Amino acid sequence: MSSNSVKSKPLPPENIERLKRALNASDIFERNNLVPDGWQTQLLNLTENQYLICCSRQSGKTLTACAAAAQRASTRPGSLILVVAPSERLAKENIKRIAELMIQAGYGSELRIQVSELKFKNKSRIIGLSGARPDLLRGYSAIDMAILDEAAFCNDDLFSTLSPMLATNPNSKLVCLSTPSGPRGWFYRQWIANDNFVKIKVPASQISRIPDNFLEQERRTIGEAAYQREYCCSFDENNDLLIHPDVLDDTFIPMGTLYDQESSVFHSEHNIIGMDVSFDLGDEFSFFRRENPPLPKRAEIPKPPFSYSYIVGIDLAKSQDRSVICTIMTKEMNGKKTHIVCDLVILPKNQNYNKQAQAIADYMDKRHFKTWKTKLVIDASGVGAPVCDNVEENHSLKFDRAIITSGASKRWNKFSRNWLIQNLIKWLAKGNFYISTDVAGTENLKQEIGALRPDYRSDGTVIFVSPEHDDMVMALALGLAVLHKQNAIRSGVTDLLFSTFHRSKCGPL
Repeated sequence: MSSNSVKSKPLPPENIERLKRALNASDIFERNNLVPDGWQTQLLNLTENQYLICCSRQSGKTLTACAAAAQRASTRPGSLILVVAPSERLAKENIKRIAELMIQAGYGSELRIQVSELKFKNKSRIIGLSGARPDLLRGYSAIDMAILDEAAFCNDDLFSTLSPMLATNPNSKLVCLSTPSGPRGWFYRQWIANDNFVKIKVPASQISRIPDNFLEQERRTIGEAAYQREYCCSFDENNDLLIHPDVLDDTFIPMGTLYDQESSVFHSEHNIIGMDVSFDLGDEFSFFRRENPPLPKRAEIPKPPFSYSYIVGIDLAKSQDRSVICTIMTKEMNGKKTHIVCDLVILPKNQNYNKQAQAIADYMDKRHFKTWKTKLVIDASGVGAPVCDNVEENHSLKFDRAIITSGASKRWNKFSRNWLIQNLIKWLAKGNFYISTDVAGTENLKQEIGALRPDYRSDGTVIFVSPEHDDMVMALALGLAVLHKQNAIRSGVTDLLFSTFHRSKCGPL
């Protein structure tokens, strides 16, 4: 050894003992009179770099993450640890939890405690951050550990913001903990498709601290869908769906499936009325092509094999949605009226009232609308009122005005959005309503219907919400409101078990 070398000063015995205890994060549990479960011990050891923890409520996931952060900071001098949560309130609560754990374990003298940051004597830092604004998190680099609490409820952009911060530290750890939030978002995608993470699933049935009788009471209180999500780590939302996927699959079908039943009659007779039915959609509503000879005189027209009629519902754009036209065709099949969505048109955005009125008039200027009985209903609430005035005054179209409210009104031309959705549900459950998949845009309509969810107000009443656009749904719902009036479908269903909406089970409404 060189004569210039300096021997390191031995640590005091109390520091050696403290370091030994700090190296084992389970000691933090023990000093807080807690016994870690097996999965908690696995996480506290941090043998891998990336973890996804899908946990039941009250499983101890936040406590475990806080203990892991405390252990990491105390044993790796100069480390930077970020504890991110969906809200600032929760981020501050996590910092407070870590401080309490350290103080109870006997490490309080090692800390300098601030509202959203802990500073250690070894130069390590733990910072609590809100993930609500990912763009404000930029600037941190070479972090030693990132913990994402309730990761399924964080903004997806948060993960693309955090990932580069781990790039230059090969020993960095990423721990994401959450209860599920449905089959969506970054956490769900990583859980089902990314094998680079160590995945740990902790349902309530594996947590001895949660009594079985409490779980059974929760199942009855919050319902099966919420129970599966909150306590069984289930991403499945079928129990929360307003419309079951099986019902949508039965409703959205190709037109050929219907026409095959009477194809010989239909195709041999359609030229009598001068229309060639072919679902080749174009700008001019081209599934009724004008390629046949001119219509004979009215007196010479024989009775067509089916009695056609059309209902056109128009939902006019508000601030974010689009103006949509939805046409429902009715025809007789095997002595039974069948209703088919045969066209969807999205009007260009940012049109003034005059242009929207002109687009509606142009759309209605079709021979089949003039030949067969047609009912036009337009949303006259909000910005729809001046458009309706323009259509009426400048284009002389006859139509019904529909006022959509948030209340409980069910009177014709003034009814609630809830009632419109309820009526739509009833028609989907019937066996004589279909939506043609040959029509452009029906895939978007199917997504909009599938996105509808029941929600519950504080007074216990049910409202129907959509996380995205609902313009196509509302245009269709307006048309179905006319069918309700014409066909005298009974109304007022509010307590249906929407998850069991299947044709074979419900029967006629």
